[in-house]
Amino acid sequence: MRLIGKHNSPEVAKSYDWSRFPVLADIGGGTGGLLVDILEAYPSCRGILFDQPNVVEQATSHERLEPVGGDFFQGVPAGADAYMLRWIIHDWPEAEAVALFVSIRESMKPGARLILLEEIIPDTPKLVAGKWIDLLMLAITGGRERTEKEYSDLLSAAGFELEEVVRTHGSFSILIAKV
Repeated sequence: MRLIGKHNSPEVAKSYDWSRFPVLADIGGGTGGLLVDILEAYPSCRGILFDQPNVVEQATSHERLEPVGGDFFQGVPAGADAYMLRWIIHDWPEAEAVALFVSIRESMKPGARLILLEEIIPDTPKLVAGKWIDLLMLAITGGRERTEKEYSDLLSAAGFELEEVVRTHGSFSILIAKV
């Protein structure tokens, strides 16, 4: 999975105007590959990389990246303009996903956004790779891939409104939500 994420980072970085978020927090961002790609493409941005302490100890060094260790179910750093989660929500069943969204919402300042980078599976009988990943996630983590409506409903359950969906040329879509 790490290689898939690394491969998609440049595509995600150039698929959206991240400059609208002066401070971007990458929640569960690993060692920071995606965040560094965004920071390199948008010099006006600053990043907060948030993951488990033993993970952020290995973070990629960048002058505008602040590594912070912690547990995202217990809380995330406050004050960012956007909170980004890449391929995190598909790991979790609904109750845990909503709990994570609520944890983030409690740290958000007015006007901040929650951004999900996930594969959206079509709400049709058409067979796509995401449906196979859905079965894998269910069997391994209890999580799942979701349709756009299912993401919208999940966000709504945590007090968010799905504002925009940006399709990338890669497998990820960028889902932007507001309170």
